[in-house]
Amino acid sequence: MIGDGGYLHPDTGVTSGMFVERSLNEIRFWGRIMKEHSLFLRLGFRAEDTQLIQEANQFYQTFEQIEQAAYSFNNQTDPEQIRRFNTEVQLAATNIFLFKRKILGLILTCKMPGANNFPLLVDHTSREANYFRKRLIELNEGKLKPLPDAIIKENVFFLRIMADHAKFIGHLLDPSERKLVDMARNFSNDFDQLMYQAIDLESMRPQSQTVPLLDQFLDQNRVSVSSLRDFKKTARDLIEQCKIKSIIHPLLADHVYREADRFLEIIDMFDAHLTSGNPQT
Repeated sequence: MIGDGGYLHPDTGVTSGMFVERSLNEIRFWGRIMKEHSLFLRLGFRAEDTQLIQEANQFYQTFEQIEQAAYSFNNQTDPEQIRRFNTEVQLAATNIFLFKRKILGLILTCKMPGANNFPLLVDHTSREANYFRKRLIELNEGKLKPLPDAIIKENVFFLRIMADHAKFIGHLLDPSERKLVDMARNFSNDFDQLMYQAIDLESMRPQSQTVPLLDQFLDQNRVSVSSLRDFKKTARDLIEQCKIKSIIHPLLADHVYREADRFLEIIDMFDAHLTSGNPQT
């Protein structure tokens, strides 16, 4: 229920408007991502994997409906309605997470020889589904504010995602695209190093959660993510124009570009929070 003064969670200072806006933002972004994962996984299945293809198609339809529903709401929608919607979407995210882990198990036990989904790609998409489902639970519990430990945790998660993207791009480009393959490999190495730095910072918590350290941490990550985003944008445009050789689906190229852009938005949000002078709330 909404508390006095329009607060959904009076003890955390979360207003109903903040809750609705953030919930819709998360579902609109990640709902589309989950929908596209369904397509990418389906494209990697073998012709004989009819049951898995059918399940992937069902998930595609489910998240397409979720995406459409999310855009039918607005920031003035009743927060209790959004809370119920979050719960519904969280269940769908949990189900697709379990589907992805099932696929990963089949691949790693060599029960899908000849399929074209990398194990790391399936694991990658399952990590994003798990992130999404946990985010919806946090939203319903009123955990909206970027605490210092959240800054480090979010960056550990997204830096690994960016490193994975660079690896996928390098493997899906035609080997004859030597310059682009080298660039992708360099980005992979760069983000592996940034991820390990973030893990080191995480293990030093809470002593590492100082404003100067976190500010430098975000600044360094922003530079690398901006460069990777620009590389992804260039690759996306070249793929759409049929100017490079690869087996990268144009939608996948746009998909990874949008995720890099999302990470930059999160970095900027955290940076604004740090510079507000109140890093502990």
